[in-house]
Amino acid sequence: MNSLSFKAIAAFFAAMALFLAPVSASAYTPTAPDGDVSVVPGGTFTTTFTGFRPGETVTVTLTGPDADEATLNGQPGPQIVMIADEDGNVTVTVVLPPGSKVGDEYVLTAVGEESGEATLGVSVVAPVDGGDGDGDGDGDDKGSGSLDKTGGDL
Repeated sequence: MNSLSFKAIAAFFAAMALFLAPVSASAYTPTAPDGDVSVVPGGTFTTTFTGFRPGETVTVTLTGPDADEATLNGQPGPQIVMIADEDGNVTVTVVLPPGSKVGDEYVLTAVGEESGEATLGVSVVAPVDGGDGDGDGDGDDKGSGSLDKTGGDL
């Protein structure tokens, strides 16, 4: 075998080794809670993204109708920069825009500088009827059972 053929074969195998070598993946994989969040118009929810590198800088962004009028962790605007805690978690409290409407859809995205990103869908839903607070949905304050209401109204 001549020297040129040997070099070509060696180069071919060296190139194949590069393509077949395992790609080093990040040891951290951010995740969002399972399922979407349902919130009433202008409502508030708290969620935790997990799987970031502890101490990593994470940018959390809300996108959707009038998202710039939302509040994240008490700060106005659709974006906040946070630091993942010692367990790699980022917890954010979101107040939807006051003008949000039933049927609006939002996306909350958390992006780590190194770990990657996780997203959570947010759906605006109608408030549950029966807002008298006794849980029976009938609009009065007598409760749902046969027992008398006790206590007083403040």
